[in-house]
Amino acid sequence: MAWTDSCPSRSRAPRRSAGRTPVSFVVVTATVQSPLNRLVGFTRRLSGGDFEARATTSPTDAPEVVQLAAAMNVSAEALSLFEQSLMELATVDALTGLPNRTGFVQAASALFEEARVAGEPVTVGVVGIRAFTAINASLGFDVGDRVLQVVGQRVQGALDEDAVVARLSGDSFVVAQRVREEGGDLLALALRLHHVLAAPLVVAPTVLRVRTYIGVSEFPSDGDSSDLLIRRAELASRRARDGAQRGARFDLERDQPDREHLQLLGELHGALERSELEVHYQPKVALPSGDLSGAEALVRWRLNGEYVSPARFIPIAEQAGMIPDVTRAVLSAVVQQLADWRRAGLDVHTSVNISVLDLADEEFIPLVAGLLELWNVPPELLELEITETALQREAGAAQVAAERLSAMGIALSVDDFGVGFAPLTYLTAFPLRAIKLDRSFVSDLATSERSRTVVAATIVMAHGLGLEVVAEGVETHDVAAILRGFGCDHAQGYGFAHPGPAAELARYATEPTPSAWRPPGGAPT
Repeated sequence: MAWTDSCPSRSRAPRRSAGRTPVSFVVVTATVQSPLNRLVGFTRRLSGGDFEARATTSPTDAPEVVQLAAAMNVSAEALSLFEQSLMELATVDALTGLPNRTGFVQAASALFEEARVAGEPVTVGVVGIRAFTAINASLGFDVGDRVLQVVGQRVQGALDEDAVVARLSGDSFVVAQRVREEGGDLLALALRLHHVLAAPLVVAPTVLRVRTYIGVSEFPSDGDSSDLLIRRAELASRRARDGAQRGARFDLERDQPDREHLQLLGELHGALERSELEVHYQPKVALPSGDLSGAEALVRWRLNGEYVSPARFIPIAEQAGMIPDVTRAVLSAVVQQLADWRRAGLDVHTSVNISVLDLADEEFIPLVAGLLELWNVPPELLELEITETALQREAGAAQVAAERLSAMGIALSVDDFGVGFAPLTYLTAFPLRAIKLDRSFVSDLATSERSRTVVAATIVMAHGLGLEVVAEGVETHDVAAILRGFGCDHAQGYGFAHPGPAAELARYATEPTPSAWRPPGGAPT
C-alpha cells in the first residue's frame, strides 16, 4: 500500500456547509481567545518593565486560563522582588545598611531641592577614619567591619532626621544636612561628630578610640550637584587629614587646581611618558671619617630648559595620584645607575624616597624585586625612605610591606624624623635601619642648647635601638663637628655637596674629601 493511500491528503479538509459557523468554534472564541488576549497584553507590560502589573481573570474564564494567569502572576511577583533586590544592591551598602554613593546622590538631590525651595543651604561632609588600615592589619577585618558599622550608626544618630548619611568608600562616609541656623555648618557638624565618635568603641574584647576628620562643601555656594559637592568635600577632607585637623571647609583657591596647575599636570604626564624625569644624587658622608657612605636619590624635572622645583610638581603629582608613577620612574633609573656604578667598581648605598601610596600598592614590591633581578643589583645597596607621618597614617600597610622588604634585604629608614608627632612605638614595630634627623633640628645646633639636647638624646635612643642616624641639612663645619661629637653616623647637606648628576657623585667618591670636613687628627680607629 502506498504512502498516499494510508494518509489522507492535507488538502482534503472536512466538508462543511457554506455560510455556517459551528457552535463549538463560537464557544472557544468566547471562553479562550478573549482571556488569552488579556494575558498577551499583560506579558507585553512585563516585557516593558512593569513588574507591578498583574494578570486578571473573570468568572467566565476557562479553568486553564485561570491557572495560567495565576502562574504568570507568581512570575511577575518574583520579577518585582528581584528588581527590588537589584535596586538595593545598587544603592545600599551591604556592610552598614546605609546608602552607598549612588543612593546618596539620589537622596541628596531631593534634599537639595527641598532646601532650595526653603532658601536654606545644605552642608555636605566627607568623614574619614584615621589609621583605619592599622585597625584592619592589627585586629583583623572582622573588627574593622564592626568599627565601620558603629561609626556609621553614630554618624547617623548625630544628625537631623532628614539628613542623608551614606558610606562613600572603604573608610569614609558622606553626609548631607540642611543648615537651619547661623553657624550650623562646618563648626557645628565637626564638633558634633567629633563628640559622638570620640566615645570609646567596644568591639569585644577590644576597646578602641576612633579618630576622625571631616571636609565639607556647601550647597549651593560650592556647587549644585551631588557629585561636585562630594568631590569638593573630599578635597577639603584630605587637607584636614594631612594637616591633622578635625575639619576643613572647601576653599576654591586652595583645593581647586588653577589653569597653570592643570597645564603643569599635563606636562608632567608627558614627561613621565617620555621618561624625561632626571635623578640627581646627594652624597651622604660618614661623620667619623668624612668619606662617602652613600647617597640619596632626588627627582628632578627640566621643563623648557629650566628645572621645576620639586616643591611645585610633587604636590601636584600627589593630588593627581601620580606619585606611584614618579616612584617607578625614579626606582628604575636608580637601580640601573647602581648597576652602572658596580661595573665601574663603585658600590654606593643609595636611598629612594617613597610614599605610603607605594607601600599600599600590591605591585610595588614585585616591581622592586624585578628591577634588582633585571640589573643584577644586590638588595643591600638599596634603601627606601618614608616619612614618619606616612608611617603613622597607614601603619598597617606600611608594616606589612616593610617586613617583606626587609626579608628581601632592602633597608627602610624614616625621613624627617621628629616633625610628624608620631608615637615612638613605631621605631620598634618596623624593621628600620636608620632615622634621618630633620634639618629643622640640625640647622641651629651651633646656637641652640635645646636643639643640642634633643639631637644628642635622639642619637643615644636610636643607637640603643640598633638604628643608625643620618643628619640632614648640614651646611657648616661647626654643625658637623657637634654631630660628630654626639656620635651621629652620617650627614648630608650643602656643606658637603649639592645634589647633582650621577657623574658628579662618582667624582665625589674618587676625590679626597676636603680636610676641613674630616675630624681633627684623622679618623678614629
